[in-house]
Amino acid sequence: MFCNRKGVFIKTVKRITWFLCIAAALGLWNEIKTKREVAAAHKLELLKTSISEAITTSNNYPIKFEINNHQVEIKYTINEKLQSYVLNLLESYKPDYGVVVVIDNESGQILTATGYSGKQRMVDNSLVFNSENPAASLFKIVTAASLLQTQKVTADTEVKVKGRGTTLYKYQLKEELGSRARKITLNKAFAMSNNVAFARLALQNLQGGELSRSAENFYFNKEIMTDINLPTSNYRIPSSQYNLAEIASGFNKTTNLTPIHAAFMASVVANNGQAVFPRLIKEMKVDDALWNIETVKNQQCIDPKVANSIKDMMISTTESGTARKSFRKLYRKIHDDIIIGGKTGSITGGEPEGKRDWFVSFAMENNSLDSGISMSIMLVNQKKWRVKSTYLATRIIDYYYREIKKIPKMLTRNSPKKSVEGIL
Repeated sequence: MFCNRKGVFIKTVKRITWFLCIAAALGLWNEIKTKREVAAAHKLELLKTSISEAITTSNNYPIKFEINNHQVEIKYTINEKLQSYVLNLLESYKPDYGVVVVIDNESGQILTATGYSGKQRMVDNSLVFNSENPAASLFKIVTAASLLQTQKVTADTEVKVKGRGTTLYKYQLKEELGSRARKITLNKAFAMSNNVAFARLALQNLQGGELSRSAENFYFNKEIMTDINLPTSNYRIPSSQYNLAEIASGFNKTTNLTPIHAAFMASVVANNGQAVFPRLIKEMKVDDALWNIETVKNQQCIDPKVANSIKDMMISTTESGTARKSFRKLYRKIHDDIIIGGKTGSITGGEPEGKRDWFVSFAMENNSLDSGISMSIMLVNQKKWRVKSTYLATRIIDYYYREIKKIPKMLTRNSPKKSVEGIL
């Protein structure tokens, strides 16, 4: 009997010892694996930083360069033909500073990302990655999404306003506006970029936390790119009711974003509320070894019904709103072949200094599964204005569908001539 107990005890000790050995081996393997993952993440971060610096300092997209004695070779998503056309446009009109970003909505590939300094007569790609740009009325896209998601507001909801829509005084936010007040729908307020309407709708229907969640849904204060280091776009939680009105309407200089993020916002709307994250690098080799660039799975940012309502508002902007003059001739040319929506914005401030003229838009073929392109254009001028961002958008959209996509109906029509409507 004693021998049996002894045998059982020895077997138990052996099992425990074996278990501890396996646990120790697994722990060591996990430690090695963790160290490898940390090292790989560090290398990737170094690569992203080096690539970003190379692009902004050389003002081009270097294909081959060296990092810590490693040879790096990159294939970009840039469409050289479109990039060249955009740069020629910027060189022709010579804004003090100008940026154009074009994204393929389906893949997230950045087809064009060009910065230009008219003051120095040279390419300046640091502007593409600059986050010191007040979002201005572009933020109305976020506010519209927040309002619609409450289900208390629709595109046809009316709100009383008083005074000019481009201003935002405290008297315009009082509950009683008097006999001179007029009514405007959310759809028209968006198309005409009415600050007062957006501020009053936000005060009546939103809490600061709700607007903040919508900003997060559009990836403010978050990374939107994994292949390069792109500064995050900044959103601050409202500090008061009046500050809520300022932020909701875009009438502030604290909500900032990059031109890439601006185009990304338009693409979220075009993709029925889904975030397809921007990519600049198609393929990268380090010392002849193919380096895997992490792809982030598409995320549903906002409800598809909400996205479709905003899409209609953006279409109203180009058809009857603040961008109608620039798009009038293009619409006569394309008829119903291309669906175009957009949002304008303007504000003085940011870095570089000057008045910013924003336009974000999407363009897609009608009756097609192709989700098209989204773009952002930001022009900054300090004194003299030569061209509007909306006019440049018409030229780029026309060129893309005529020369890049080569839509048969577009090929049979003449290219648009320079219009005095787009030139100041």
